[in-house]
Amino acid sequence: MGFQNQTSSFDFTANVGVAARRYLTRKEQHKVILSALRHSPKTTDFLRSVGCFQAPTRIHELRAQGYSIDTAMVNAWGADGRTHRMALYTLNEPTDDWVRPAAGSN
Repeated sequence: MGFQNQTSSFDFTANVGVAARRYLTRKEQHKVILSALRHSPKTTDFLRSVGCFQAPTRIHELRAQGYSIDTAMVNAWGADGRTHRMALYTLNEPTDDWVRPAAGSN
């Protein structure tokens, strides 16, 4: 038995606006994904349910921006009620008073 995708009542798209939830821009998808991953690890199926339909591509773009995101392949319950093999994404971000360096600084 694998990881079961459990959704919470937290609205990860709250800052996006009701009309834009279905068609999020790339940057909005980045914000939604980061917000969700800061809460807990998420599956591809969950990210799709909050409007991020190209999750692997968006994760790749976030990694290119410097975010450390791990991917594990898991068997999880899909939205269709069947088990599927899908990616589980985990954000590796320190929880203490860590400050992300400004863009362009080394």
